[in-house]
Amino acid sequence: MNETLLKQIGVWLIAGAFATLVGLASAILPWWLVVPVFLLPMLVAAGWRWPLMAFVFVLLAALGVLPVVKNKLVDLLLVAFLGLMIVVRLHDLPRIMARYRPQLFMMAVLMLCALLSAAYGHLYQRHFTAYVYGETSIILHWLMFLGVALLAHDEKDAEKVLQVIIGLAMVLCLVALAQSFFALRLNFSGESRVEVLDEASGGISAIKRSLVPGVPLVLFSYFLSLQALLRGSGRRWAWGIVWLITSLALFVSFGRALWAVTALLSVAAAAMIGRRALLRFILLSGVIGASLAALLAVLQPDVLTGIVNRMTSVRNEGGASTSLGWRLTENYFAIPQIMNSPWIGLGLGAEYKPRFVELRYFSEQTHYIHNGYLYVLLKMGVVGLLLYLAFYWTLLRACIAERFFLREEYAPRAATLLVLVAVLLLNFTQPEFFASVTITAMATLIPVAHQARLWRRPRATV
Repeated sequence: MNETLLKQIGVWLIAGAFATLVGLASAILPWWLVVPVFLLPMLVAAGWRWPLMAFVFVLLAALGVLPVVKNKLVDLLLVAFLGLMIVVRLHDLPRIMARYRPQLFMMAVLMLCALLSAAYGHLYQRHFTAYVYGETSIILHWLMFLGVALLAHDEKDAEKVLQVIIGLAMVLCLVALAQSFFALRLNFSGESRVEVLDEASGGISAIKRSLVPGVPLVLFSYFLSLQALLRGSGRRWAWGIVWLITSLALFVSFGRALWAVTALLSVAAAAMIGRRALLRFILLSGVIGASLAALLAVLQPDVLTGIVNRMTSVRNEGGASTSLGWRLTENYFAIPQIMNSPWIGLGLGAEYKPRFVELRYFSEQTHYIHNGYLYVLLKMGVVGLLLYLAFYWTLLRACIAERFFLREEYAPRAATLLVLVAVLLLNFTQPEFFASVTITAMATLIPVAHQARLWRRPRATV
């Protein structure tokens, strides 16, 4: 019997034993435990050869595009991706650590604070273990930063990751639009929602509200395409498609704060380019807005009425069952608790208010609060909030360093800067500081924007 035949027999025996083990395990263990045990080795092998493929897989799972519904499995994938990138790019690790020293240092301090807060909440305050784990793991999602920084270690690789990010943002946008059109939830993330807004909330009968995770990636692509169009850079038709799709996805979110922040920062994006770009943007926005309003008034007056009602619906809110009223109730219960323990908070996983609705409608209501700043103050105190803001300051500094973000080829830095500001503003109405997908998206964007450049080669002139 020759050596080749022996190798073939050995391979078949191993494959047969592996298949038998998988079959037996699937009959005993839940599928979500069997999948990572047997799928991860294959993904690691593929990721070793093609790290960008591993990045795409992990991000699709985190964004809910892939059918991964267990948060713990997503946590495991993120840790596995970080470990894989450290092994694959081990020779680049010292250089990456030096490049992002301020960000990584503040990230480590923030995570240490989160771990101490988790220990305090679990061991001393005796908070519910699942709540402690959930809020702690959310903070640890910032570990994605180092993994992506290793993947996008130079300009060439960073531009590949940038293209992937824009592509994934388009997938999210198309899912959001399909959800709104078909009134079906097509995203597997727990943060994905499809709902019909009532008249008091400014609903539109013809359009369903569609929310998908990963809004920072959508905003990034929106601001990047907007700047490209205002500068006349690259393939304008392609950037025009990106801008249109992202704009529609942001529209069907029906987030009043998101609409306002996007409009405000769109003006800032135009101002970054120059006075002419700002005037051109304001003029075109006025003309296009007036034209659309006139068209909708003739063809779909209900849509136009619904948009106006949604923008002004906050005036009709305040009752306990409304969006504003629920937030006011949360603040009413949270502020006294913050005053009782201002410096270190109640610990991660803390419950601060009684249950007002059935758990099946809102299972996290006793420990969740929509204001991101109060969220951090309530759980981690003034110390935690200061550390979080200091960490964000290092991220902002990485974008504004040497004013590169004002230059055309550094448009990714400008777009990321605007997304960072958007997240800080949105935290007043939704807890982006404690949104796992937001943290994953931000941890992905920062190192890519720091390295990637657009339109490096001078455009040909006629």
